[in-house]
Amino acid sequence: KHLIRNELNVRTISKVSQIIKNANLQDEKIFETLLKLLSKPEKVKYENILPLTRVTRIVPSGLKTIIIDQVLENIVRDMEINDYKFNRTRVAQCTSMAMMLNCGIIKLETLNDLLFKILTFGHPMNNPVPGVFVELDPPDDYIRITLVTCMLQELVPTKRNIDAFTLFLHFLDYYTWTNDMQFPEDT
Repeated sequence: KHLIRNELNVRTISKVSQIIKNANLQDEKIFETLLKLLSKPEKVKYENILPLTRVTRIVPSGLKTIIIDQVLENIVRDMEINDYKFNRTRVAQCTSMAMMLNCGIIKLETLNDLLFKILTFGHPMNNPVPGVFVELDPPDDYIRITLVTCMLQELVPTKRNIDAFTLFLHFLDYYTWTNDMQFPEDT
């Protein structure tokens, strides 16, 4: 636990990766511990999310799939709760998902689906409509836009990424106009 949460950084990634490669993942306790550590990017310093993602890349595919599923589930659960105190957690989780795409852990379609889900979650028929109040997405709460922009900022700008997210960017533009309030400067 200490190794991943406190010692993992850009300089120590190769040593930590080697230790994890040599770990006996057949041992249920080790498997569960790695799952808990690698599926909670909010527990490491923000600058260490990338090393955590790179370590995730080397684990066996079965564990990797469970980690991805857990991070996605945590994002959705935190959106259901919609509490301000979970905003830092959601930003770290979304940043981690974007970095997973950059590292080749997830597919482009997975991140694209997540981006749309963040903006449409809780809206009737999954479609934000101007003037319709949604309790999970009040007009003065801009965390969804923050989450989406954090993910887009972390993406490596390749032609494939730009082409894949063009439709989403149009939808993001539409979504911003569904909010009645003026955007604060930090958004």
